[in-house]
Amino acid sequence: MCRHSTGSLPESAAGHAVATPRSPSRRPGADAADEGEVPGLSSAAAVWMGAQARSGCEGNAESMAVALSACPYAGDLALAKGEATHGCGVMKGVIHGYVFITNSLVCMYGKLGEMDNAKKAFRDATEKNIVTWNTLITSYATAGLCDEALDVLAQMEQIGGTVAPNVGWS
Repeated sequence: MCRHSTGSLPESAAGHAVATPRSPSRRPGADAADEGEVPGLSSAAAVWMGAQARSGCEGNAESMAVALSACPYAGDLALAKGEATHGCGVMKGVIHGYVFITNSLVCMYGKLGEMDNAKKAFRDATEKNIVTWNTLITSYATAGLCDEALDVLAQMEQIGGTVAPNVGWS
């Protein structure tokens, strides 16, 4: 996944290449192309993609899912990092067509309390499985939106088939 040239990255004490954090601000006089940014993305997403490209790191769907899963734990910038990661996934073409990416998006936005974004990720999904449905239901319930959670459960029951709820009530 990542190809590092030790000549372009600083080395740790053990001699391994390490990435260094970069300020999201552009250096004076540089334009988006100089920084490796992608026009149309938020500046955070563009800078992140540019840094990734310069480091030789090529993310894939699996790495995107892991990055999305980590975003809710990123402190004060959790939402910004999540949105930047989502934007990078869109640009790389790994968002649609991978149900585990959809699940990670719904979960990330749900954990951040961004229920409109969680619902949009769910609605825009080309494929859903039992995990996708349960993730949205859990996100609504965790946010205290129990009526919405029950509505999604009712929709799930109407669809049936492979996404029928398998809940046992005791």
